[in-house]
Formats: sequence, structure tokens, C-alpha cells
Amino acid sequence: MATSEKCKNRWRIVLTVVIFIIVGPTLVGFPAFSAAAMDEGVYENVCPNGSEAKASAFHEANILNITVKAKCEEQQLKFNLMLILFTSFANVTPVISSICSLIIKPKYLAMIGGCIMTTGYLLFAFSTPYFEAYEVGSAIIGFGYSVCFLPLFSVAFREPGWTHIVYPLIVGSFDFSAFTMFIFYSLHFTVGVTVSQYFFFMAGGALLSTFCILWILKEPKQQKQQSVNEKTETTKLLPHEEGQAQTPQEPEKKTKGEQVKDNLKMLGNSLKQGKFWVITAWTSMYMTSKYFYIDTLNQQL
Repeated sequence: MATSEKCKNRWRIVLTVVIFIIVGPTLVGFPAFSAAAMDEGVYENVCPNGSEAKASAFHEANILNITVKAKCEEQQLKFNLMLILFTSFANVTPVISSICSLIIKPKYLAMIGGCIMTTGYLLFAFSTPYFEAYEVGSAIIGFGYSVCFLPLFSVAFREPGWTHIVYPLIVGSFDFSAFTMFIFYSLHFTVGVTVSQYFFFMAGGALLSTFCILWILKEPKQQKQQSVNEKTETTKLLPHEEGQAQTPQEPEKKTKGEQVKDNLKMLGNSLKQGKFWVITAWTSMYMTSKYFYIDTLNQQL
């Protein structure tokens, strides 16, 4: 039984890594996405008539010896805004996700995140020159990342002896997901796969991941059995009058509302500490600036 549970945990880890690789490339693979989107003429309508981009590397995306230039400064700024929305929502909203995790079970929270990401990807897929939802979609996808992926990190602790390996593996898989976007970039310039087609695929992957999360974050049998054992051990026997059998007394149970109230009280105590906000602000700014620097590095050189 233990061996079977270990095997399941390993499959959960593998599936989590696959989900991170397939569903999470839009942020870390933004340069490839922006090049393909520019090639399709996304945001060209914001360019003034007759305007052309300066012959500067700031406007170029050069991958696989394929150079794509923004038509104008305004178009480039639109893509920069998308990137800022991605990074800001992905790195700031984990605070909100953590608060929600005190009220909602992790697996349901991750499923909500999967649905949010699916919505964002569908907005990208249905975007047209007359319905440009890229900016809204960027914010929604960034928010969905934190809501969906944050609970999935708990999978690393299913195998205590391998946590130090599994946790970096899951984190690294998110960065490696840029390779998925690179594949799309290659297919776009070789066989003509469009941005809409790719994001329909992404929406399908996010939706499928939502259902997989139910199994990935399922409570292990050992943990359930441990809860039952603890409940049995804490059961007390009430003394009765002589000649009467003793009856077990169940320990007092807190209602779900009381548990949520306790969690929120604990959260409130944390929020009152100044160091919490300092660390949160520093981490958010660091992660946002890091991804912005990485994704615009080619334009800066």
C-alpha cells in the first residue's frame, strides 16, 4: 500500500512539472510571443499613419535569425505594457492567493486558478483588431498563475526525502516552459501557426490541467489515516456511575466558520507586522524587474 502511494506521489510530481511546462510559458517566453504577435500585426492599428519605427534594436526581436520589428514606438509600448501586466499580477497577487488559501481548500483554489488562466487564454485566442483583449488577458493570466500554481508547490512535500530536489524541479519547470513558447515561435514562422491557434491550445491545456489538479492535490491516504488515529487517541472516556459502562466523548470540533475565523485572525496578526509588507514589496519589485529585464534583454542590446 505504501509503495502504491509512493508511486502515485511520483506521478503527481511528474504531472505537476508537465502542467508548469505546458501552461506557464506566456510570461517567461514573452519575447517569442511578442515577435509572433508583431509579425501578425497585433497593435499595428495604434501606429499613426505613415509612421515607421526607428532603425533601433529597441524595436527588434531576433530569434533563429528571424528579425521582427515593431512598426512604431506606440506598438512597442503596448507590448511593454502587456509584459508589465503579466509580471505585476503574477508576482503581486500571491498575497491574495495566500489569503484565499486560508478559506478555500488548495485543490479548489488551484482549480479556480486554472479556470482563470483558461479565460485569459481564450481572450488572447479571440482577440482581433476590433476586439483587442491582450491587456486584460495579460492581467487575468498573471493572476491565474499565482492562484493555480501556488497550491501546486505543496506537491514537493509529498516525498519528504526528496523535497530538496522536487521543489527546485517544479520551480525550474516554470522557467523551462519558455521552450514551449519557442516551439510555437518556430511553428509560426515555418508552418504558419497563428497566435489564436496557439492560445486555443493553451486554453485547452489549462482546462485539462484544472481537472488533473483534483487528483494531484488529493489528500493522501496516510494523512487521512493519521487524522483518524489522532482523533481516536484524543477521545476521552467519561466516568459514569458505578455499574454503568463508560462512553467515549468526542473531542470538541470547530466548525468550518470558526476555523476560517481563526485563520483570518492569524493572517491579521501577520499583516500588522511591518516586515511582512517590506518583504512582500521587495519580492514583488524584484521579481517584476527581473522578468522585465530578461524579456526585454534582446531589445536592450
